[in-house]
Amino acid sequence: MANKVRGDVVAKLGGEDLVFLATLNALAEIEDATGKAFPVMAAEMSGSNISVKTLLACAVAFARAGGATDEQLAKIGDAQGGIPELAAAVAGCISAAFASEKPEKN
Repeated sequence: MANKVRGDVVAKLGGEDLVFLATLNALAEIEDATGKAFPVMAAEMSGSNISVKTLLACAVAFARAGGATDEQLAKIGDAQGGIPELAAAVAGCISAAFASEKPEKN
């Protein structure tokens, strides 16, 4: 279950719900995979200029941080919705992580 206070996003990939979470470890993993600083990569993404390799690296890192199993991680690249589904999930996770206002805890 997603915790929106923490910035979790539920991504439906290949008919399965995965929790995406942009932790510092996930961001560092993405930087290692792409060889780019995360702010540079995020700026490229905002201009719709992202490689499939970068998109997949983000999806795997965010899903791993959200608690996905190795079996679930292996299936991310084979999701039937393909690139649009992955792009929406990654964008939602980044937006939630860097939103200027977080929901208040009750």
